[in-house]
Amino acid sequence: MDPEFQKEFKTLLKKNIEYSQEILRLSLKTRRYILFAQIITLMKIVLIILPIVLAIIYLPPYAEKYIKDYVEILQLPQLSQ
Repeated sequence: MDPEFQKEFKTLLKKNIEYSQEILRLSLKTRRYILFAQIITLMKIVLIILPIVLAIIYLPPYAEKYIKDYVEILQLPQLSQ
């Protein structure tokens, strides 16, 4: 092989390794960003859904009590005939 060709090949190989390392570094940053974005999205969903589920579970007895009170207050007097 030609010594000049070997020298150029080594130079190109070193550049290729440098580029590959930079691509790896950027892909790891991107992976971390996507992971945190997924965690934040999950937290948003939990913060929206959890209060709704808890309200469905715990509010019916209280709501029933208050609805009965309002029905008693709002009942129209019976018209006597």
